[in-house]
Amino acid sequence: MQSSSSSSRPRGGGGGLSEEEKARRLAEMSSNASWREEQRSRNVSHYREMDEKEEEERMRAGSHDPDFIRKQLQSAAAGGSVEKRIQSNKHKIQRGHADMDKNFARR
Repeated sequence: MQSSSSSSRPRGGGGGLSEEEKARRLAEMSSNASWREEQRSRNVSHYREMDEKEEEERMRAGSHDPDFIRKQLQSAAAGGSVEKRIQSNKHKIQRGHADMDKNFARR
């Protein structure tokens, strides 16, 4: 077992950054932050313009038909009787273990 004093890396030594290195990194970070802020503001304005264009297109397209869903449901219901729907959905009926013993093919 090694003791903590015999580790290969020195801990907390005085080898930090020099003042000029700190100043250089600080200037680099601030320039990067200003560049990022420009990019962000450009993106925000671009997406706002896109939203406005979409809203204008939606308004130009006219109002939506309030009876659209009712018409669709009526056309779907007019397609046949209840018996036809049951016959067409026979394959969706869940069958249990007891149904396998019966003559299930007759269904």
